[in-house]
Amino acid sequence: MEQEIQLINDIIVNAIAHGADMGGSYEQNVVGLSEAMNRWIQEKGLQDSYHVIRSARKINESTGYWPTLEIAPMDQEGEFPLEDLYDLQMDRAD
Repeated sequence: MEQEIQLINDIIVNAIAHGADMGGSYEQNVVGLSEAMNRWIQEKGLQDSYHVIRSARKINESTGYWPTLEIAPMDQEGEFPLEDLYDLQMDRAD
């Protein structure tokens, strides 16, 4: 399962980088992406072991680190609380 989660996290960060430039992605859809990821966690019955966090992942040497959401073990904390991103996204929608 750990390998499958790493593959999903790799797909997510590369999809975010694909839709962005070096300044980052324009519209992150934090709420939709985290909800989809949490649905996958629930479907796999992993809600007691894994959760969604915000992190920075290095794609390769030339592009450096990208802000992303990823599936992580429950004891791993994210860079910033997801709630901060939810609030930012909701503020921009007003």
